[in-house]
Amino acid sequence: MANWSLLGYAGPEPPERVAAARQAEGRTEHIFQMINSSITADTSLDFDAVVIGSGCGGAVAAAELACAGHRVLVLEKGKYFSLSEMSGVEGEALDQLYERGGIVSTEDTGLAVLAGGTFGGSAVNWACCLRTPDYVRQEWATEHGLKRFATDEFGDALDAICKRINVTSTGISHNRNNELFIDGCQKAGYEVEDAPQNMADASPGASGAGFICAGDRYEIKQSMTVTFLRDAAAARVPAQFADRCKVSEVIHSKGVASGVRATLIGSDGQPHQLTVRARVVVVACGSINSPALLLRSRLPNKNGLIGRIFDCTRCHSSLPGCLLALRTWCLGRVRR
Repeated sequence: MANWSLLGYAGPEPPERVAAARQAEGRTEHIFQMINSSITADTSLDFDAVVIGSGCGGAVAAAELACAGHRVLVLEKGKYFSLSEMSGVEGEALDQLYERGGIVSTEDTGLAVLAGGTFGGSAVNWACCLRTPDYVRQEWATEHGLKRFATDEFGDALDAICKRINVTSTGISHNRNNELFIDGCQKAGYEVEDAPQNMADASPGASGAGFICAGDRYEIKQSMTVTFLRDAAAARVPAQFADRCKVSEVIHSKGVASGVRATLIGSDGQPHQLTVRARVVVVACGSINSPALLLRSRLPNKNGLIGRIFDCTRCHSSLPGCLLALRTWCLGRVRR
């Protein structure tokens, strides 16, 4: 913070201004209740379904199951933070919202891995929303026997999710570094398109758009805490939630999962053993922790694909004379 003035960086808005901006846009925060507050000893629970992970996969599964009338428990390893508990300061956000403080790397340190580690998961990710390409769906169907991915049913599911989280590629504003990148691609003859985004407001100067990765205090991004987790909490059989709950293994026998074992921080601040029995077990704790959980649980891995993940790279460049224009915090509308 001491260097902010040297950079011409004003920093995040104070909480009262953030709250006023949310109110002006008609956005109302939902406060999620955690079952941690009722646990002070080792506990066993019974549900119809237990969902491990509260991000993009787990939230959708939880909402669908809860809205269908099933008793659902969502377990999240990270901590739930209300909007008032987020400062918008990068250093604090990394500690609070990212996996291991945002410093995960491969064993040889050759690859850095940035992943969310908080309730809602996607709350700290980019707003970019890419549909599974048709050629990938066809590959999964023909080469791996996953026929459903090539059906209209899967396409309809993608449509429903995109609609719920407000994915759009129209009217998207760009900061100066993206404008330069687009201009360069066009001059070089490369095809370039706007990446679809799940934003409530993608216009120039949208409040808080440049600070989403440090905690979306404005709720401008239509992430899981704003959409599917709210749907799960508001279902006719409301889903229940637990944060600071690390699942150690999936309980299974003869190829059938029957629950999970976990360690949960109770209301007394102490770790307690939690056993959840459920007919349905959904593993959706991200590309890092899902494979780790499956391997710890000694689940079958006949195809050897557990642990293969999607990666993303960055491109850096030097642009003399453009430093002032590239101060993304001044524009307040970072897009990736």
